[in-house]
Amino acid sequence: MASLSLNYLLRIGLIICWISQIISFVNEDYIEVTSLSLIFKAFRILPFFSIIYFYVYKGKLPYISWIYLFCAAGSALISYTLLISCCPNQFIGGFLFLISLSSLLIVSIKPSLLKIESFYNTFFLNIFKIFFYSNILIQIFQTFFSSKFSLPFNVFGQTFWIRTLGFFSLPSSTAIASLSMLCLFSHITIKTNNIISDNGRLRFTLLYVFPTFISILSAASGTAIIGFIIYLHLSRADLLYNKLPNIKQFRIFVYYPIINLLIIIIPILFSVYFALPYFSGRSDILTSLIGRFNIFYDLPESSNTLLPNLNNFGTYTNYFQSYGSSILVNISDSSLTSLYAQYGLIIFFVISLIFLTFFLKIYTSRWNYLTNKVNNNYILPTALSLLPAFITTNIFENYLCMISLILCLEPFLYNKVKDIP
Repeated sequence: MASLSLNYLLRIGLIICWISQIISFVNEDYIEVTSLSLIFKAFRILPFFSIIYFYVYKGKLPYISWIYLFCAAGSALISYTLLISCCPNQFIGGFLFLISLSSLLIVSIKPSLLKIESFYNTFFLNIFKIFFYSNILIQIFQTFFSSKFSLPFNVFGQTFWIRTLGFFSLPSSTAIASLSMLCLFSHITIKTNNIISDNGRLRFTLLYVFPTFISILSAASGTAIIGFIIYLHLSRADLLYNKLPNIKQFRIFVYYPIINLLIIIIPILFSVYFALPYFSGRSDILTSLIGRFNIFYDLPESSNTLLPNLNNFGTYTNYFQSYGSSILVNISDSSLTSLYAQYGLIIFFVISLIFLTFFLKIYTSRWNYLTNKVNNNYILPTALSLLPAFITTNIFENYLCMISLILCLEPFLYNKVKDIP
């Protein structure tokens, strides 16, 4: 029963996120439906509650998960008594952030409990595809007509517009949403098919990878571009259509994934990052990232603490920036800054270490699998392409991206035996 409920609530949660974005798009540009938009936005938190309930109901959590949930509940209760009378929007922002953070954290600690076998039915996938392609079509339309945040881009005397929005309020949000949906399409495809022929790879590349590239390029989001490059690197062996030869001399980089990470991947990402202004058309793209770090370094003394200061609960969240008021610069556009400002250095370090260990394990386990070692709980590593979003956006309040990421962390048995790519 709990498994069925989780399947149902996660499916409904994703659909609510899609509808919420469509209503917000209509509300901002066409028809005033603010009340309806707020209702759907409120219900986006439902899947995260269902994940926490499901894990608690199973009763097989490690002790660290129970300790965390107990501390999280206590901090939320104390913050409620401190803030509800004077700063209700600050408390709501902190509570929404905490629920989203908690769901990802307990999944990271024990992903093997996340089993959603009946989640991907045909009706759901059709709705998924409609939203995915509709968002990209709106972006393509917006490249010919200026929209909010748009920047002109001249090609052979013809003016086009980058920084398109699609259904979303920010260009980075629509690009990250497209990337997260691509990751979820990848997870569904590999989980349901395992072995993919060359024709299947070509079809997947044309139907999902190429449209995502168009969406990201149109939005000119540096975060999504870097994430997309990570995706291409991690999906070549499983999903992409390619005829690139295997170079045996470079197999050392396959057998030693840390060497692969340090010598190949990180240098490439740095090179791409500093080249972004030239092929994205955005001269401010480098200062955009630097601005996120400046916010982190410029945190006031009250937010630079070792232990949690519950008066900071909800500060530096997107919700509080949108609906609350503060004398502080209370938006960070960074999950890391928001986590540190609310919970202090020690909690920030512990939670970051849990996430880092978990995601590094996903990366190294892929290479163990490709070198013919046994892996019965395979997590498709394309989910790692969403990691840059932790730095340059508050992913815990980007509900579509967060739900997609959690779904992509579902382990499954992958029986395919193949050569090293």
